[in-house]
Amino acid sequence: MAKALQGWFEEFPPRVRLRRIRARLSNRLLSARRLMLATKAYTLKAVGAGAPSVSARDEMGRALQEECESLWKNGDPWDLAGSEYEQKKYIRQLELLGDRRYQSALEIGSANACFSRMVSRIAGKVLALDISESAIARARETCVGFPNIEFRVANIMDFDVAAEGPFDLIVLSETIYYLVAAYGADDVASQVKRLYAATKEGGSMLMANGLLKHERRTGEASTATTKYRDIVLQCGFKLEREEIFWHTHDGERHGALMGVFRKP
Repeated sequence: MAKALQGWFEEFPPRVRLRRIRARLSNRLLSARRLMLATKAYTLKAVGAGAPSVSARDEMGRALQEECESLWKNGDPWDLAGSEYEQKKYIRQLELLGDRRYQSALEIGSANACFSRMVSRIAGKVLALDISESAIARARETCVGFPNIEFRVANIMDFDVAAEGPFDLIVLSETIYYLVAAYGADDVASQVKRLYAATKEGGSMLMANGLLKHERRTGEASTATTKYRDIVLQCGFKLEREEIFWHTHDGERHGALMGVFRKP
């Protein structure tokens, strides 16, 4: 794990990593205050000093948790419930799954449960995780009438998926790029492999990632976004269908790369 993180640090200098995470956060319409994660996670003593220690990795997790908590403690930072783009994106993601029903779903980065409630309609039970206590508190408040959803405050990078599975649906919507920015692609791939092992044969993974500004201009997903799909494929999942979802609001074009993957 330390070697994986060291490779991430060596491949991309700190300024490059900061620019990348700023682009992602900007894409989610966050303020400059919410870029604190980039500053905190990448000014560790481990940067430029060899392989990060376990404590350095733990510090990344704490920085990620603190930043996400800072976003949610004052309300919904992305207006997920009121955003026409987000709501239509949720609907389209479910449409990509077809008419299939699932026994057990794991949602990673459930936020305030706007999508969790929709997923619960096609799954017998849903385990919804988010790193923010405030987000989970809001989710529980709005899901009193959804007994098949269980909410937990947890960081998926430290979560024992083997002990909780198996699952036949994994939902990873607008989450993986934060993990890669904080932990590095190799470390995230290791956890995706554990997710793969905890997925039933024939089970699905549903993933969506918002496009960056230059991708929205060109109308195509670049390697800046497709690299997350590649991580999933390298871990054993097979791509069943993929598309770019587009939505224009107030003259601004928004898009997300969506994919459904299957475990053979």
